[in-house]
Parts: sequence; C-alpha cells; structure tokens
Amino acid sequence: MSHSLFDNDGALFARITKDNRVQVFNSLNAKLVQTFSEKDQSNNQNTCIAWSSLKSTDKNINNKLLACGTKKGDIFVYDLIDMKRVAHLRGHNTKVKDLIFSTKVANCLYSADNEGNVIQWDVSNPKQKVKRFRADSKSLSWMAINKESTILATCDHDVKLWDLSSLEMLTKFSAHQSEIKDICFSSDSQYIFTTSGDRYICVWSASPSKEQQESSKPLLTLTSESQIRSINTYHINKQHIITALSDSNQISVWSFQDSKLSSAKTTPLSKIILPTNPTLNLTIFSTILIDNTQIMVSYGQITSTKFKKITFYENNSFIENIRIEDTFEDKSNSTTTANKSLEPALKKKKEVLSTQGSVVKVESNNVPLPETVEKSSSKNKIASAGTVIDLITQSLRSNDEVLLYKALRVNFSVVNNTVKLLPPPYAYSLLTRILKDIATDNTKSHVLLPWVNTIIRCHSTYLLSIPNLSKQLSILNAIIEDKFNLHDKLSKLVGKFELVESQSQSNQVTSVDYDPTLVYEEASDDDEEQEQDDDSMGEDEEDDQESEEFASMDEFEDGDEDDEDFEDDE
Repeated sequence: MSHSLFDNDGALFARITKDNRVQVFNSLNAKLVQTFSEKDQSNNQNTCIAWSSLKSTDKNINNKLLACGTKKGDIFVYDLIDMKRVAHLRGHNTKVKDLIFSTKVANCLYSADNEGNVIQWDVSNPKQKVKRFRADSKSLSWMAINKESTILATCDHDVKLWDLSSLEMLTKFSAHQSEIKDICFSSDSQYIFTTSGDRYICVWSASPSKEQQESSKPLLTLTSESQIRSINTYHINKQHIITALSDSNQISVWSFQDSKLSSAKTTPLSKIILPTNPTLNLTIFSTILIDNTQIMVSYGQITSTKFKKITFYENNSFIENIRIEDTFEDKSNSTTTANKSLEPALKKKKEVLSTQGSVVKVESNNVPLPETVEKSSSKNKIASAGTVIDLITQSLRSNDEVLLYKALRVNFSVVNNTVKLLPPPYAYSLLTRILKDIATDNTKSHVLLPWVNTIIRCHSTYLLSIPNLSKQLSILNAIIEDKFNLHDKLSKLVGKFELVESQSQSNQVTSVDYDPTLVYEEASDDDEEQEQDDDSMGEDEEDDQESEEFASMDEFEDGDEDDEDFEDDE
C-alpha cells in the first residue's frame, strides 16, 4: 500500500496528502505539477497509488497514468499528459489495498481489495471488468508483477504466484510469520524480494523447486539496522542492487551477483542517512534506483518536498556512509532573518536548479519575463528553464494558449535547457500542442519551430516509442513540405526578375548631347529659286571680280613695259 511513489523513470513523484488529495511533483526541479482531488470524496479516503509501469523506451506507451484507490472501493485514474481524470472504476465493495499496472499491456491495471479479490481492468473501457478472481480468503496486502507480465504475485503472510493467462496458482510458499509489507520482482524476473516490516529482506526464487516450497527457506536473507518500510531493486549484467528504506530515515544498499548468491554479504554495503532534526521533523518519503550507482530520494516535511539524486557507488567501490545534508529552513526564525537569507540568492546573476545532491547551474541570457509573472523593480529579468517549465505546465493544465505562447518566446539557450528538464511525457504533450498551433496559425512558426526541433532532438527515443507517431507528425511534415516548395518557387521567381532586370539594363541607350558638325536642311521651291538667283548674282560678281583682277594685271604688265622703255632711253 503506497502513499508516496516515484514513476519508473524517476522523473515524477506522487503522494497522498493528509487532506485526501494527490499531489504530483516534477522531481527534476521539485515543482508541483498537478493536484488531483474528487468532489464529494471527503469521507472516501485515498488508500494507495500506482504509476503506469511502461517506461519511456517501451513501444506501447502513449500516455502517463496514475491510479488512486480509495477506502470505499473506488479507483480513479488520471492522465498526466492531459492533466485530467480518464476513468472511474467501480468493482470493489471494500477498501482497495493495492494497485499495479501491467509492464507490457497498455491501460491494463490490477487491483486488490480487503476481501482478497483481484480485478483486472482495461482503463480505456472502465465499465468492463476484464477478469476477476479470488486470490485469498483474507485481506491482501501487496501485489507484484514480473517484467513479462505473465506472473502476478499476491501476498498477506504467504506468497502466491498466479499465471495471468489462465489465472491458475503456480506456487505458494510461506515467507514471513507476520504480514508482508512490501514485495517486488527483480527486473530479470528471476527473484522475488519480500519484507514484513522487520529488519530482514528475504530473497526467493521466482520459480521455486518443490523442496524450496516445502522448506519455505529463502535463498538469501539481507539484514538492516532498523525496521524496513519499502524495498527497491535494480538489475544489470547479472548484478542485483537492493535498497531498503527504514523507519529511522536510513537507506541501506546491498548487492549480489547470480553466480555468487550464496557468498553475498548480508549487511549493507552502503548507508544513506537523513540526520534527525526535532525542530524540522524531516522524513524520507520514497526512493527509486536510477541505475546501479545512483538513487533518487524524496524527503521533507508534510507541507514541502525536496528531491536529491545521490551517488552511492563510485571509483569501483561502495560509499559506506552518506549524509543527506539538511537544506530546509527553520520556520520558527523571524521573517527578517528569512529575508536576509534570501538576499544572496537574489543577487546571483544565474539561476540554480537543485536537481542532484550538488546543484546544477543553468546559464540564462537576459530575456523579458512573460506578463503573467510578477515583475520586480529591477530592469532586467532573467527567464530560467525552471521558470519556463512552470509556465508551460500551468498553461497546459489550464489550456491557456496566450500564456503558453508567451512562455515559449525565449532565446535558444532557455529552449534547450527547458526541453532537457521536461519529462518525456510533458515534452510530447507540448509537441502536440505546438503542432496544433502551427497548423492553425503559421505566423507563430518562427517562435514554435525551434521548440519542435529541440523536442525531437532531445526526446527522440521516447517519441519513437509512441504509436502512430508518423500520423501525428503528418501536419508538421506537410507544413515543412509546403514551405520548402514555396521557397523553391520564390527562388525561381526571384531569378526570373533578376534576368528581366539584367536584360532591360543591357538594352538601355544612354543619351549624350553633342554639337552637330553638319546640319542639312531640305529647302522648298521658293527657296531653291532664291538660291539660284543668289547663285547667278554670285557668279556675275565673281566674273566682275575676275575682270577687275585681269585688268589690274594688264595695268601692272604695262607698267613694267614702260619701265623697261625708260631704262632703254637712258
């Protein structure tokens, strides 16, 4: 019975609050994503929650579901993509003790109640119960399902394994003297891990021999320093990592290999401790193994939750003791002290997102904040990836297109950081919304297309796992194809204009003013007669002039002769 739980990716965290609500957090930035509550359910207490077990890399996943069981037997299923309730399942008459999703079949949910009944549901068809069987005459405490979704384990004091295809019991063995508090399969479906809330974890074979069933002796027993609340496992390359969260806010880590099971160390190889603080009253809510070296931890107070990714294995060895440093402030301090403690953070030029044990800095350029964010007196505001994530999730929940468009108007560095921090399901939801906006309003494409490009690049593995993705991206493909064809046509048109312009320039004659060397004017008949008269007169004058010239010449010659005669007389 889980009241707080990580999803299989460790990106989302859900918990049941004391006021009977279900809160969902983004573990990457510790922001509240959504709060679910049902009307007229104040007397119907929430008892357990479960995440859909399909991981982001699974091909059948097309949604992110969260199921919540209640004391009166109702089950509510919420879709974290559309942020709404998608199913209300009615079939149990008593308290729902546990819920678990199939690891292979989408929308397949199993529920167990206080009377030992197990119901298989198809969430997409809430009114129909797929299968129902009686697993025990007493109340069931926990269920677990193997990786192949072929075997279901139910337990109270004993463990029963059921064939899900025939609903026949495969085997039964007595695991603990008291009621089992947690049970899970190893990811390779080879082992089953159980705890009854004491200091021990029993390791069982998932396909026990008759001798093992009769002896009810586990293959291995791991020992913790305090009573265990929950267990978690991870498997890689025949190595199994087991963690246990205890009531003393301590996380114990064990490891064994298949070939060395009998010689495995039964005491913890690493211990992660949240120091006690009577004033703050901190507690660890839940844990999940990210890989064989890191674990994600949610901790805090009733009204606030924080997350840390802690490394327990490095340099080829386990870290024996790890302390979770307390970063909560004592609320008993005065307001003045609290404000002073915030001043250094407000003076920083870069946003800091607490995503791991150590902080990760995200650089942000100066970008105007959307109008919906309260502005301070400073002239330059910085929109960080965390701020944009908050605005995006808020706009997706409220279906506020104006707020979404304002949140997306940021520079590329913020786009890149935001998309990286978005959980894959939210990135896919944002992608579908953007594609819808592009299809209806092309004027926004210059803002939206960088988001599309970054989402496809950063979340390609998840997107490839979505059925009918090609149909959903057909709009984008058509828009890009149209723009490409339009660009080709515009390029050809520009080329034609340039060709026409070059030809017109080559045919153009430049006019230059010159003085004429000769001007010919065509005369009329009167002008010709006048010209002839003028010519005849000119000829007479020329004849007279010539006669005068000849006469003068004769006189000159006569003068010469007279001179000669005068000389002879002398």
